[in-house]
Amino acid sequence: MLNSLRNQIRLVTGGPRGIGRAICRALDAEGARLIVHYHRNWAAAEEMRTMLLQSQTTLGQADLASMHSISRMVELLKDTSFDVLVNNAGVWKPTPLGSTSETLLN
Repeated sequence: MLNSLRNQIRLVTGGPRGIGRAICRALDAEGARLIVHYHRNWAAAEEMRTMLLQSQTTLGQADLASMHSISRMVELLKDTSFDVLVNNAGVWKPTPLGSTSETLLN
């Protein structure tokens, strides 16, 4: 079903590398518009954007281990709605599953 996601917007965390890159390319091939999140590597994010077919790809930078950084990215994207979040990026701090509080993330 080529272009079955046309005009739908997907936010992919950790999009520029590894599994995130493969996810972005697959969604792009189906016609989705993308918001590609990256943490540090702007060059990899920009490279990802240039290889996509859809011309309306947006880049969003944030450290997902920092509530302040996440809030800043959300503020920059506040006028952009998206249909699906693909939460690909992994952030791990050594705490039992389900018990991580917001204060531990900062």
